[in-house]
Amino acid sequence: MIVFISTALFGMVWTSLETLFFWSTLPNFDLMYSLQFKPRMALTYTVTLLAWSAIYFGIKYWKQVQVEHQNTLHAKILAETAQLEMLRYQVNPHFLFNALNSIRASISPDNPAAKQMITQLSEFLRHSLMSNDKNQNTLSDELEAVENYLAIEKIRFEEALEVELNIDDKAKQIMLPSFLLNPLVENAIKHGLQTSPEILKINISAVLESDRLVIEVKNSGRLNAQKTDKKDKIGLNNVQERLKKQLPNKSSFALYEENGCVVARIEILQ
Repeated sequence: MIVFISTALFGMVWTSLETLFFWSTLPNFDLMYSLQFKPRMALTYTVTLLAWSAIYFGIKYWKQVQVEHQNTLHAKILAETAQLEMLRYQVNPHFLFNALNSIRASISPDNPAAKQMITQLSEFLRHSLMSNDKNQNTLSDELEAVENYLAIEKIRFEEALEVELNIDDKAKQIMLPSFLLNPLVENAIKHGLQTSPEILKINISAVLESDRLVIEVKNSGRLNAQKTDKKDKIGLNNVQERLKKQLPNKSSFALYEENGCVVARIEILQ
């Protein structure tokens, strides 16, 4: 549209100036105009249109190339930053597990809860480190990590936390992005403790519904506090981004409040 408007304006101005010039300098200009200048005017419009089109689309293409180049550089910087962060926080697994076992051995037999917490933490970290090398895990493996995490939290909060799992046996071997459920459970416990009117109740369910796997993590409490805390959205945003990248057009994520509970719902097409 810009090309055609600019061409029309240029052609009108050029034709008017050319007509005015020849009308004032040449005799019998009206006859010459009808025989010679009309074809010249059409040629002028055509040449102008082609020239403007070439300039316009050339500039547009150059800008598009620049934007794509900037996006590529940005992605490369993010990837390099992520690699540096991984190296920065990388821990030798053997050292870590040996240290935890040493701590467990040094705990007094009169404190079985502390021993149990160390054991659950070891299992949780083992799963986390093993998942770093995988893009996907079975739902069963993911639930194992969740159960280890919940066992630790249950020791911390004792009677203030109730957990219920309802898992369809047919869903346990379905593959999903690794370490996908833990951020949902962590979010449920953190915000549920802040907003639940009584005991914090966590319910985790997974069921096959016709052509999809439906996973829900529910916690008693309200959603409004979660929406105002932007820093704590990182984990949920990561879940959404991983679903989009690893399961494009085959997954969805929703967070909403229903019947006095906050529900995090994942659907994955099979």
